[in-house]
Amino acid sequence: MAYTNLTPNLSDYFATINNRLRLLETGPNYAATTADTASTQATTAMAQAVNAEAQAVQAEAQAVQSLAQATVAYNAAVQSLQPSANTIVNASNQITGINGNGITIYSGTSSSYGARVVLNSLGMVGYNSSGSATFTLSASDGSLNLVGPSITSGTIYGGSLNIAGNFTVNSSGTLYATGATIIGNITATSGTFTGTVYASAGSFTGAVTATSGSFTGSIYAGSGTIAGFTINSTELYTSGGMTIASTGAITTPGSINATGTIQAGGEISNTAGGAVFNGGLNVATGSATIAGNLMVQTMSSTAATTVVWSSSNSRFYLSSSSERFKTNINPVPNADYLSLLLKLEPVTFNYLPEYTDNPTLLVSGLIAEKVAEIPEFNTVVNYDKNNLPESIAYDRLAVFILPALQQLNTRLAKLEGANGTTTSA
Repeated sequence: MAYTNLTPNLSDYFATINNRLRLLETGPNYAATTADTASTQATTAMAQAVNAEAQAVQAEAQAVQSLAQATVAYNAAVQSLQPSANTIVNASNQITGINGNGITIYSGTSSSYGARVVLNSLGMVGYNSSGSATFTLSASDGSLNLVGPSITSGTIYGGSLNIAGNFTVNSSGTLYATGATIIGNITATSGTFTGTVYASAGSFTGAVTATSGSFTGSIYAGSGTIAGFTINSTELYTSGGMTIASTGAITTPGSINATGTIQAGGEISNTAGGAVFNGGLNVATGSATIAGNLMVQTMSSTAATTVVWSSSNSRFYLSSSSERFKTNINPVPNADYLSLLLKLEPVTFNYLPEYTDNPTLLVSGLIAEKVAEIPEFNTVVNYDKNNLPESIAYDRLAVFILPALQQLNTRLAKLEGANGTTTSA
């Protein structure tokens, strides 16, 4: 193509267009590609916009539904909780009264009576359904007063505890009670009981001191004092001289009185006064030494008197004459009993002061050692545990008067017969 007839400017202009077309014809079509890409992106964005619009519509619907539910819940809350100047009522009908008396939690229709708990600046007080106070907690000093019968579990710490005005435990652990019933065991390293203590079953570990006490059951103590009696590891004794030893020995300067049986494995001795055993005295081993009167009940209410005698084993026996109580029965040996009786030497004497309460009283009788020197009268002598003569059984000594009288009667009969004298029966 010849451009000779065109002006230079037009020639350049067409040359430029020609070059641009050639470039387009021989290279990639960037403009078309870019346009296609833009068109695709616009389509995608439009689809996303439509989807977003749908989600917005759905969210709006959900928000409307949630608002409706919140409105229902709010209305329900308003119905279940009605605020007032002094009262709040909840679903369980527990009412809290707030007034000049403080905060009162109660059930029912009134905060002034019935079961309730009152909390104010003075502390806390609980009442039962009858309106009676069951506990009080003081805000000023922290003291707690419980009206109930027991505390079932747990530990109570405090300087002092006072229950119902008559049961107090101080900070040192000492328990005071004007009246108390304790069932079970009491374990204490030390303790003082003032008054009467009753226990259906009890174990006391440590010291127990009581001005008066009533104990049912067994009392075990290594040491202590009970009503004037002092206990140590081996004996129970008083300042007056009475002693009960763990070996079974009982020593007292006064009287021993009992309505039942007194049994001892050791010695029961009375150095002064008298001893009265109304229910019986049973000394299994050892000895019972009584410097005074020994009174023994008779075996029969019809018997005027009953003789008591002691054997060589230092035991007292009732003298019974019935054959059913005896064995090995034989006549007394032949002897000149009149001559033997004439050998006895009656004397008068005074008992030593340590064996009588009337040492000036003049007494008549026999000397056991002198009687023991006569073999035929040996059976009327009582011997002590050392086999030394101790006393005379005068009732048995009188038995030997009978053979002496019989011998005299025989001699008289012979003399009367020889002289022709007749005797009448």
